Amino acid sequence: MFLDLRERTTVNPIQSLRFLDQDGKPRGQMSVSADGNLRFDNGRSLVPLETTDERTLIGGVAYVDEKGKGTFPGAVDTIRHSGVTSTTLVANLNADMVDGQHLTLAQLSSSAAPAFDANQASTFKITLASRVANSTLSGAASGQLLNFIICQDGTGDHTLQWPSNVRGGMIVGTAAGKCSVQSFVFDGTRAYAVSSL
Repeated sequence: MFLDLRERTTVNPIQSLRFLDQDGKPRGQMSVSADGNLRFDNGRSLVPLETTDERTLIGGVAYVDEKGKGTFPGAVDTIRHSGVTSTTLVANLNADMVDGQHLTLAQLSSSAAPAFDANQASTFKITLASRVANSTLSGAASGQLLNFIICQDGTGDHTLQWPSNVRGGMIVGTAAGKCSVQSFVFDGTRAYAVSSL
């Protein structure tokens, strides 16, 4: 069943449906303009809704366009958002995040001095092809959980010197092809071991 409203003129036609109280006082209305813009308003609402083919206007303050991009013409505290620089789409908000950025597994190339950068990832994997005499850990945030997967190449027998700001790092297995896994939590100064495998 449809309720059809037909305008008598084509000059600025606005079709409206009003909702009244039992005593006849207006409670709100829904209207459609000639170009198809839809508006809901109860006259007292703090957040009236207006929809066009390009945007949805909420309370006259914020809208999103047809591509889903948000625009907020009101004041935005740029100081609070100044540290968020990544524009990469966050695929999984349940994953570990630092500074608004989705963190992933970082595959490091074997070297004598690998650099573990916690600004780029929270889990690191490296396959040792030689002895690691000097490694570094940087960019970790206080409370960040860090995971290390240290594997041996087909030859094995390579040792790892943990970064100087890591405490409780295990002696990695040296058998050819073996992977050793250990997790740490960063306290703002050092990373402390919480598990090993």
